[in-house]
Amino acid sequence: MLCNLNFNKIYSDDRVLIFFPIIRIVFIITSVWIFLYFVSFLFPYIKAGHVIIYDAKEKMISDSSIFPYKNKFKIIIFGNSKVLSGFIPKYFDKLTSSNDQVVSYNIGLPGCQHFVHELEILLEKKEIPTHVFITLPWERWEKRTRKDSELMNYLFPFRTLPRDIILFALRSTTRGGLKRYYDFAKQSERLMLENRGYYFIEGQSHFPNDILPSDFELASDNPNFQKKRNFSTDGDVFKKLSRFAKEYGIMFFIVPTYYRCGEYAPIFENENNNTLVKNNPSYQILGPEYYLFENKYFSDQTHLNYQGAKLYTENLASLFSRSITP
Repeated sequence: MLCNLNFNKIYSDDRVLIFFPIIRIVFIITSVWIFLYFVSFLFPYIKAGHVIIYDAKEKMISDSSIFPYKNKFKIIIFGNSKVLSGFIPKYFDKLTSSNDQVVSYNIGLPGCQHFVHELEILLEKKEIPTHVFITLPWERWEKRTRKDSELMNYLFPFRTLPRDIILFALRSTTRGGLKRYYDFAKQSERLMLENRGYYFIEGQSHFPNDILPSDFELASDNPNFQKKRNFSTDGDVFKKLSRFAKEYGIMFFIVPTYYRCGEYAPIFENENNNTLVKNNPSYQILGPEYYLFENKYFSDQTHLNYQGAKLYTENLASLFSRSITP
């Protein structure tokens, strides 16, 4: 009996010795997770600018009302950072309406190709647009890729925090110090929301007066190539959009994007996707595939400065006004 007791005691002690390091590791990992979580919670603007804007827009889509008034035309435009920095809703409304019939919102998301999920959220909230401007082809697998990203963000909302802290500290040295740069990031979010989603991408503008030099070009420019988008009528995403069009009376407008002069060849007519328009009355293609703007309208190689954004907005306003004129 004594031997059995000693054996049990030794066995019990071994189990403690085995599990103690595991418990210690779990405790350390949990402590680090809690620490990083609270740092990211207490200082939400220690992030890259595009992340701040992305998060603010997603929160706005989920929690806020973008169509507070009963306007005749309710317009949203989807796209990536080119739309984010290129479409000025308040200016568009002014150009297309003399009696507050038009209200528009810019839902361009930096670095993103998706928009169907965002539209679905708005419709569930009864934020129903009359017209949706689309600048990017819908992706067949966009919801699957979103799920992976959303899971990682849910489990590790601070996963880029160490890198963000380093970059934030480095950038603040040329922008008035830590506090001033933090306040600037906070104000940028506020201005973006006040401007209904329009945001000038200041962080990528490195030229005087936010104007790209007239002789700027890239080795990747292809002035002899016409770049075309392909809006497929196959797949579940298109079926979902078509169902939205039927249920909510939404009209989808395929509108031009933009590039620098010399980046691609001029294109004047959009003969692509005629099948899309012919067989689906809820879709309409407005204008060419893209506009080519002079360098003076760009703040960097990809994005427009404020004057360029006004020019792009004027072009879309003209296309829209012609489309609704009997």
